[in-house]
Amino acid sequence: DLEEIVSYLDRLKTIAENALRGCVDNAKKLAAYQTGDISAAQVEDALEKQDYEGVVSTLEQDIAALKTATKEEFQTYRNSLLSALDIAIDAIDDKKFREFKEEVLGASSPEKLVRLGEIGDAFIEHCQKIVGQMHAELSSTEDHIKEFVPPDYFWKESGLAEKEYVLDNEDVEDAARSFASMLSELAPALDTDRRSYKILNSYHRTIERQIRKQLIAHGVVSGDDLKVAHPADFLHLYDYYHPDATYSESDQILRLAEGAKIAENPLTINITDADGNRIEGAEITLMHETGIGVTLKYITDEDGSVTIENPGEGRYRLVVTAAQYRKHESTTVLPADNIDITLEKMGIRDYLCREKAQSIRDNLNKYASDVLKELDRSGVVSSAFEMYINKEYRACLLYILAEEYPNLRFVSSDSGYLVYDEEKMVSRLIERVKTMEKDEYAISDLDIPLPDEEILHLAEMAEKEGIHINIT
Repeated sequence: DLEEIVSYLDRLKTIAENALRGCVDNAKKLAAYQTGDISAAQVEDALEKQDYEGVVSTLEQDIAALKTATKEEFQTYRNSLLSALDIAIDAIDDKKFREFKEEVLGASSPEKLVRLGEIGDAFIEHCQKIVGQMHAELSSTEDHIKEFVPPDYFWKESGLAEKEYVLDNEDVEDAARSFASMLSELAPALDTDRRSYKILNSYHRTIERQIRKQLIAHGVVSGDDLKVAHPADFLHLYDYYHPDATYSESDQILRLAEGAKIAENPLTINITDADGNRIEGAEITLMHETGIGVTLKYITDEDGSVTIENPGEGRYRLVVTAAQYRKHESTTVLPADNIDITLEKMGIRDYLCREKAQSIRDNLNKYASDVLKELDRSGVVSSAFEMYINKEYRACLLYILAEEYPNLRFVSSDSGYLVYDEEKMVSRLIERVKTMEKDEYAISDLDIPLPDEEILHLAEMAEKEGIHINIT
C-alpha cells in the first residue's frame, strides 16, 4: 500500500529530525565552552533545509573543535573555577565546595571542559541554596524575637527580610565574590539575632523566675547571683518588663522599687492531654477582658506548664493552642494559684475543616443541595465534584454531611475523599450479583465505584440481609 509506505517514511523522517535536534541542543552546550564562532546556528540552518548530511558534518566539526581546545582556553576556565572555589571556601567551610575543588583539580585536559562547566553550574546553585537557607533562618529568628516584644535598645530589626539575595552571574568567579559578599552581611546578622534570641528565650523560660526569687528573698539582685552568661542583659530585661524593679548600670544591681511587693504565689498553668501527658510548646494567651487591654503570651516548657508573675486581678480570656490539638478557649477569673487545662487531640474534621465546621454546618442547606441531588442520583460523591463551596472545604462538607445523615458514609480514597449512601450502594451490589449469579466474584466484577475495602464492607452489610457474596 503506497500510503502506508509514505506514512512509514514520514515517521522515519520525524525520528531522524528529532534525534538531530537533540544533537543540536548538545552542540550548543558544547560550543558554549569554546572560543570563536558558535556553529550551532549552522546546524539549525542545515536542518531547516533538510540537509541531514550537512547537519552531521557540522556537528562532527563542533565536537572535534571542542576536543582540540587549546590548553590556554582550558586553563583559563579551570583557573576561574578554582579561584571561585577558594573564595567560597574562605567565605564558608562547606564540604560540597571542597568536593567541587577536588573534581576541578582532577580535570587535567581540554576534554574535561564540559565537566568543568557542569561543576560551575552546580557551584552557583549550591551557593544560592546556602544563601537562601541563611536568609530564611534570619527571617525566622527575627520573627521569634518580635514575639517577645523586647526593648528597642536590646534588638533592632535588621531589615534583611525585605532584601533579596540572588546569584545570577554567569562567571563563576564573579558569582563566588557575590556569594562571599552576601555572607559577609548575612552571617554577622545571623550571629547577632541568634544571641538575642537565646537570651530572650532563656529569660522568659527560666531566668525571670530566678531573678524574682532573689528579689523576694533579698530585694536586690546582682549579676553574681545569677550564675549565667550575660547577667547584665537579663537584669536589664527584668527592669524593662517589670516597672516595680530598677536596674542600675553603674553597680549592675537590680533593686526592688521602694514600697513594691512581689506576689509569692504566681499563677501556674498546666497543659496536659486526655491521658495526662504534659504538652511542651503549647502557646498560652491571656487577654484581660476589662480595663487596659493587656495580652500576655507564654510557651509551656518541658513539664507542660508556665508560671506567670502578677498577671493582675480580673476576668481573662484564656486561649491555648498546640500542634495536633484542638484550640482551647475559656474565661478565667484571677487571682488563682493554678489552672489545669486538658487539650483534645485533633480529629479528621479538624484537619479537613480548619475551624470552618460550624460555619459550614450553619449554611448546610445552601452548600449541600447539589451534593444531595448527586447522591440521590448516583449514590456516590467525591471531593472532586463541583460544589457550591470553595474547593479547599469540599472534603469538610462531605464529612459534615456524613455526620448529619445516618445513611451516608465518609471515606478516603486514593484520589481524595468521598461520601456514599450505604443503603443505595448495598442495593446496587445485591442487584449486581443477582444478575451475574456466580459462586465467587472479583471486585472488578461488581462495578462499584468505591475503594476495595468499602466494597467488602458493603458485602458484610448484604450478609446481614441474608445475601452471601463471596468476594475473592
